[in-house]
Amino acid sequence: MFIVISIILSYLIDLRNVFGSRDVLFSLSNSHFYFRHRPFVFFHWYRNGGLAEILQWLFLGGSALMSAFIAAKLQNLDRKAYMFWLIMAVLFVLMLIEDSGDPRHTIRSYVQALFLESGQGVMGSITELLYFFILSLLPIYAILRYGNILVKVPRSLIYFGMGFIIYGVATSLSFIGSAFDFYNNFGSKLRERLIEWGDESLAHIWQTYDAEVGFDFINFFLMDTVIEESLELIGAATLFGSVLYYLYYVNSLE
Repeated sequence: MFIVISIILSYLIDLRNVFGSRDVLFSLSNSHFYFRHRPFVFFHWYRNGGLAEILQWLFLGGSALMSAFIAAKLQNLDRKAYMFWLIMAVLFVLMLIEDSGDPRHTIRSYVQALFLESGQGVMGSITELLYFFILSLLPIYAILRYGNILVKVPRSLIYFGMGFIIYGVATSLSFIGSAFDFYNNFGSKLRERLIEWGDESLAHIWQTYDAEVGFDFINFFLMDTVIEESLELIGAATLFGSVLYYLYYVNSLE
């Protein structure tokens, strides 16, 4: 429902300028904002602490807390379940740190500075790929070694599988989106379709804005926000549901 509301708001304001709302956003000065002002609902709704990101952080933080609680309750009762949820608690914290702070961008930037690369070069892409690979080792190990404990709670198993598949897709998109210019290429096609749904001024406004910032802002961030962040929010909510169902199961044992 939240994502549907987000899309409707972006359609009404960004595409159709209902009640002059888009004009209001474009009239605001950068001097009022800590970050550079981006006059688009689809950007602020999903990025720089927007509502979509906050919800995702709450789901990941809640999943970490519940996983740690489950692990504590099962420490002396079920060693396999204890280890699984302890690893998950650590993983959810790392996912929260990555999503809220983007440390991989800082690491990649220093690697590229070391190798004198601009944009996203080969060494920067390799570094980011290694970063995601190392992060993925935690859930892979937990699933292979202890994952069968989820069979006892079918709904938790289904939600867990769905959540990590969705997150895996979002993570893959995040990597190939910039490393292989996928976001710009696919974003241009999405942009063309949205322009058809927008008012007569939309194409000129987006073209002018891209020229002002000096890169294909619209193409990239339509993918980076509306598509990627929506997938991550769904993934985080689904994982939260998985942990919640397992917590219900653990409480029922008492």
